[in-house]
Amino acid sequence: MPPALAVAALRSRFDRPGCSLTKALRRLLFCLDLNGITIDVNVNVKLKTSIKGETMQISGKAFLVTGAASGLGAATARQLAAAGAKLALVDINAAALAQTQAALGASEAICLSADVTQEHSVQATISEVKLAFGGLWGVINCAGIAPAEKLVGREGPHKLESFSRVLNVNLVGTFNVARLAAELMMGNEAD
Repeated sequence: MPPALAVAALRSRFDRPGCSLTKALRRLLFCLDLNGITIDVNVNVKLKTSIKGETMQISGKAFLVTGAASGLGAATARQLAAAGAKLALVDINAAALAQTQAALGASEAICLSADVTQEHSVQATISEVKLAFGGLWGVINCAGIAPAEKLVGREGPHKLESFSRVLNVNLVGTFNVARLAAELMMGNEAD
């Protein structure tokens, strides 16, 4: 299917009044995920943040990306590297993280294996970032898990342990990284 036709098909099926194509794509990806279909998407994100006419400068600034070994984290790292950012790539999967770094070709990128749910692991990561780059200007939390389990199946109810792990990684891990990174970022001068 030609790209223009694919976009038109997406719009007609998933777009709603007042809804952007990005939201329609998210809806589509959610539907695909519910049906057990896994696809790799190259996310194209604009990297300029404007607040009251001010534009955040990405180039030369250090950013920490969790979950950087794959998926949204790797796509975010690609976009930041293309914008000239210094990168701290963080993931629990060190081997996949090294592959992401190699694919980026970014000279100013460090790989740090860390468990976002563990305070000491994230503190060590933040310390490494400070040593490598002198500071931190942004955090993008993409670390997350989504085990495929039904609420109730032939084997019985969804395992509480796996749901607790999802909450621990996706919610507590995000908070853990954000709070510890924010402490370092408080020392930044206004840009």
